[in-house]
Amino acid sequence: MKKTIILTLSAIGLFALAAAQVIALDAAQTSAQTDPFPDVYSSHVNYEAINYLKNNGIIEGYPDGNYKPENNINRAEFVKILMGAVFNYDPQKDSAGSGAYKTTGLTFSDIKAGEWYIPYLREAVEKNVISGYPDGTFHPEKEINFSEAAKIIANSYNLNAQEAAGERWYKNYVEALQDKKAIPLSVEYFDEDITRDEVAEMIWRLATDNETKTTRTYDEITGENFVTAASCAELTERFQEQSEYSIQVRGGIFDDMLLMEESTTSAPAMANEGSTGAAKSESAAPAEEYSTTNIQVAGVDEADIVKNDGKYIYLIKGDTVRIVEAYPAGNMKELVTITLGDENATFYPQEMYVDGDKLTIIGSMIRYYFEPMDSETTSIYPPYNYSGRTKAYILDISDRSKPTVERSVEIDGDYSTSRKVDNTLYLVINRYAYVPYWYYDSTYTKTGMEIVPTMLDSKTGKDELVAPCSQIRILPKNPDFNFLITAAIPLDDKNADVVRNVIVGNADNIYASRNNLYVTATDWNGGYYRDTWDTAVYRFGLGKNNIKFENKGKVPGTVLNQYSMDENNGYFRIATTKTDWSTSSQTTNNLYVLDTKDMSLKGSLENLAPGESIYSVRFMGDRAYMVTFRRVDPMFVIGLSNPAKPVVLGKLKLPGFSNYLHPYDENHIIGFGKEVDPGDTNMSDADFLLWQQIQGLKIGLFDVTDVNNPKEMFSTVIGANGTDSPLLSNPKALLFDKDKELLALPVSVYEYPDEGNCGDYTYSNCPQSSCLRICVPSSCTSENGITVCTADCNGENSCVQPSFQYGQKVFDGAYVYNLNLKDGFTLKGKIDHMDDQDRQDLADNGWSDYEKAIDRIIYIGENLYTISQFGVKANLLGDLAELKFIELAGNSTVNYY
Repeated sequence: MKKTIILTLSAIGLFALAAAQVIALDAAQTSAQTDPFPDVYSSHVNYEAINYLKNNGIIEGYPDGNYKPENNINRAEFVKILMGAVFNYDPQKDSAGSGAYKTTGLTFSDIKAGEWYIPYLREAVEKNVISGYPDGTFHPEKEINFSEAAKIIANSYNLNAQEAAGERWYKNYVEALQDKKAIPLSVEYFDEDITRDEVAEMIWRLATDNETKTTRTYDEITGENFVTAASCAELTERFQEQSEYSIQVRGGIFDDMLLMEESTTSAPAMANEGSTGAAKSESAAPAEEYSTTNIQVAGVDEADIVKNDGKYIYLIKGDTVRIVEAYPAGNMKELVTITLGDENATFYPQEMYVDGDKLTIIGSMIRYYFEPMDSETTSIYPPYNYSGRTKAYILDISDRSKPTVERSVEIDGDYSTSRKVDNTLYLVINRYAYVPYWYYDSTYTKTGMEIVPTMLDSKTGKDELVAPCSQIRILPKNPDFNFLITAAIPLDDKNADVVRNVIVGNADNIYASRNNLYVTATDWNGGYYRDTWDTAVYRFGLGKNNIKFENKGKVPGTVLNQYSMDENNGYFRIATTKTDWSTSSQTTNNLYVLDTKDMSLKGSLENLAPGESIYSVRFMGDRAYMVTFRRVDPMFVIGLSNPAKPVVLGKLKLPGFSNYLHPYDENHIIGFGKEVDPGDTNMSDADFLLWQQIQGLKIGLFDVTDVNNPKEMFSTVIGANGTDSPLLSNPKALLFDKDKELLALPVSVYEYPDEGNCGDYTYSNCPQSSCLRICVPSSCTSENGITVCTADCNGENSCVQPSFQYGQKVFDGAYVYNLNLKDGFTLKGKIDHMDDQDRQDLADNGWSDYEKAIDRIIYIGENLYTISQFGVKANLLGDLAELKFIELAGNSTVNYY
């Protein structure tokens, strides 16, 4: 099936490529006759402006015939174009004749007579358009930036603007141009060098008294305020003109397209695989004690691939959701398999929530379709496209054997993450802003539905815009062609509305308290103009069935993950790593405190551990714990009792690093990461860490009772190089209960094969898992300058110790520990989902079935449960004696077709 899919998609791709080539060829043949320059096509965003200047004899291009629109323009070229456009100046018609090329009357100290630009400079000086720099120079060869160009253009067109006082002397000139709608959307900074096509666009807009095209504003360029579009047409124009590429290369077979037809939501298909077919199971009550998902903030639930309610386990297997009656363990059975979707689309579950008799499943949905096309534009049929959506199903599971869909909500875009507070689900979605092909039906682009995300709520049964175009907030100069969508979905009232917010931006990491949702996104603005990157932070206020954008802040550097953020007593705390690209990628680490009301900066702690990067952070009340790493693992204890003055209270340096920090209690913290052999710390390249220096998975317990002198109380290392756990990247895989002294985690263990001394072997029997084979003849003789060797390779030193070893997988399952402050980590036992043949295969070649890798570990009552895509196993918590194992029906393969 997979091969068929690949071939099908390849065929579609070839068709699209062929279509694009035919269209491009046809366009090229036509353009050769009509385009003003060979490198300026009719699809160019500033085509009309360049064509206007060419037809009016204002520009001629370079000797090779090209205009080179993306090239920066120097001050001499700029003045030449402006004098021709505004004053129709032509040196050949100058009454001064050859004298026009003399410097008489020009006081600039850096110009020479006879240069081609001299007549234009003289004309500009006489018209009071230019005055040069305060030091008496003009720098004709220097590339002109936007603020300088704005002043000269405003003066040339007599826009009655005067130089402002202070650093922003250009303010009045820029505002004069914005009033004339003369600033292209490609302009992002006052000091950026402008390009030849931007100059043409500004002159054309002023020369033709443009009133229709969208303009940048002074406030936009400062980046201080959000922008809204007056109409869907303006919103579309903003996306089109700010694109890095021409319109033809946007989109494609696999771009995130939009469904334009109505659809209905059907009930899920159910399959009782391996069940008894009984209705409600009432043989036993739920356990009084059971574990829940490892979440960051109390009262803010996070979705996961496995949930339980003390009696039933809910899990995602492939493209299905399973309900397992798990308690009591002796009666454990797979109760039902849930497949969701409708006749027009396939649904792939990703995460879920369980609360009482409500099961909420979140996933992705894909529909395939053709877009409408204007037959007069091209005869080539556009390629097949798809629509990607995030969909949430709310199921009534009061009868676990017969779940029913209560409501569904689908929204264009890719699922980022979610949170649940009480009975409200908050979704965060990223949706790439698709701009249609230029040959699509022009009537299709009038309503905004070709670019603005839409949604379908089963309550209404029809597609609608997620937000009106005029209510979409646009970040100034935002280069992301992406919609950040947040939505609040009521879980206890199927008739209540879904509240949405849309920002043109992006979502990288999410943190949520019970009252606020914080979305961070790397601010890529400025490109090569910037030496560092910042992080934008959007704050959304949360309420029952409501989410509302409140404010935005910005901090230097980038954020690792959600644990690098926290809210406490009216302050938002965030840790970042800042990379300075102007100093050989030098990194520093920082912690910032912002006021939650206006997201203004209140305090900062900067320049921690230069040259290192943040590997983990955990905020606990008035403290923060930050782990950075290069060769050793400094853990900083940071005091936050005074938000205005964060301070380092103490630090501890150890080999290795922690990827995740988990609270044990208020004075102890557990670290999960990797052991590292620091090796030679005097190496010339201090940033260089050899792969073989990274050792096994390390768990450490730290005592921070004395904040000035933190110490490691206990530690344990699992396996060798290659040992890993999903916990290191997804803390939801951790099971920890302090009162039960229980700690468990899924782990794949690698060890170095013990083959003894490599020198005891020869080439033919050299164990390649731990030794290196080298062909060395067993004997050689030399006579008359000729050396003759035997044909074998089993000579001395034909099997040697390699410079470094790769570990081999020896275990794939779960490690279960007892943990307390007296004895530290005590390995209680190991659990896997393998049979004898699986274990033999693992011992022979290090291979294991990925479906049998344990994903999550939970407890219900007195039992410990491990869950994989293959099955569910129950063991006693006390001695880990196996109680029962059930194999889940079907396989976990997801078929994307």
